[in-house]
Amino acid sequence: MAALTTESQRVDRKASHPNFVLATVLIGTFVGTINNTAANVSLPEVISDFDVPLGSGTWFITAYLLTLSVLMPLGGRLIDFFGTRKLYLLSMFAFLIVSVCVPLAPNFGWVLVFRGLQGVFGSITLPTVMVTIATYFPAGKRGRAMGAWAGVNGTALALGPPIGGVITDAFGWRAVFWASIPVVVIALILSMAFLPHIESRKTGKLDLPGGALFTGGLALLLLALSQGPRWGWSSVALIASLATSTFLLGAFAFRSFSSKDPFLDLGIFKNRAYLATSMVAGLQMMVQFGTMFLTPLMLVLLFEKSVGFAGLVLFLLPLNMGIAGPWMGRLVDKNGSYGVIRAGCLSLLAGGVMLIVCVRSSELWPLYIGLVFVGWGIAAIQAPAASLAAESLPSSIRGVGLGTYNTIRFTSGLVGTAIFSLLLEGVSGTGNVHRVSKTTQTDAFTADLVLLVVLACFTSFVLRFVMPRSVAMQRPA
Repeated sequence: MAALTTESQRVDRKASHPNFVLATVLIGTFVGTINNTAANVSLPEVISDFDVPLGSGTWFITAYLLTLSVLMPLGGRLIDFFGTRKLYLLSMFAFLIVSVCVPLAPNFGWVLVFRGLQGVFGSITLPTVMVTIATYFPAGKRGRAMGAWAGVNGTALALGPPIGGVITDAFGWRAVFWASIPVVVIALILSMAFLPHIESRKTGKLDLPGGALFTGGLALLLLALSQGPRWGWSSVALIASLATSTFLLGAFAFRSFSSKDPFLDLGIFKNRAYLATSMVAGLQMMVQFGTMFLTPLMLVLLFEKSVGFAGLVLFLLPLNMGIAGPWMGRLVDKNGSYGVIRAGCLSLLAGGVMLIVCVRSSELWPLYIGLVFVGWGIAAIQAPAASLAAESLPSSIRGVGLGTYNTIRFTSGLVGTAIFSLLLEGVSGTGNVHRVSKTTQTDAFTADLVLLVVLACFTSFVLRFVMPRSVAMQRPA
């Protein structure tokens, strides 16, 4: 049974005031999140401007998310070898340059290149933020810092779509990126002034071949999951992508077990605290992505509401995440992570049940309550689980461990969306759910929401039976 590590990294806590350090990493988080959510709503304008089909246009969103998700373990590994400050400053400066290039792109192909590069350089941001919080802030203040991170992430998720929509309507899609540049500049200036340098404690060689196998296999897996609805789940392209991904990831696993200094030591998953928090966070993301996928469809198809109304209702989810995040962080510092995560699991369960009540009763009020429950449940899991994952890792692999942790989260969200989509099509008997009767739609959404409740229950099961008891009983000093 793995215990939480007490190993520390070398960091100068006298260099900056903790509040300035926290503000610096939070604005970096805000930049990465709002860049995605604000830009996504401008997709119709981008498609119209370059006259590309919808299937190709969705790469405007996928290019950023795919590179960001796939490269976070590599970004984390680079942190393990080279420390945080210089890498973060370099990546933030490069992110600024490509953010300028996106609205200047002459054609859609170059837009995709620059969006992909935004994901590449953004992949260093999240591991740096989490390593900095886990290392710089002592145990009694770490929960509050992680809670602030979760709150800012939720706020950016909430503000991104309406801000992006208003700017796009008024000035066009390119203005969304121009508007983000001052925020990136502020983030860069704050980082130069206040971001502490957390030195590397890793020795040995960087396993680039192992990193290439892992990154390539993961990229093909996420590509298949994200493009499954477009390609078809039984298409040759999807099957080939999954087969090649399996081969590359298998080769990576073989190399990891046989190498003295692997890119990612798979023995990390023998650490039950890290394994449990990764599983809980992954299941939470499946519930979150599932809720975000199903809610607009339910409102438009079952209740015959407008897309704008659906977006306004869905706003309840990130809004409550942003409100609850800091409060959950304070509870962690006071009572420990385990109890807060457990309450979050129960809140996800209650939210899922209320969504089922909404569908079966054809009433909207249970949906509003359900989204509040789900939002608070996500907040109660997100920050405490990330804090526990960071604490469970030795400092020599904390970067790659947290990068992998976040990749697990994003991958789980995509897997969950694919499963919910397949189940919806399976129960309705067609990919065109809008063409079937209301009764069939109700049954299909009910089946999906029952699955969502099962996932929420399994989150509690993992927390109870996988998390080491020593961690569950741990209380703040």
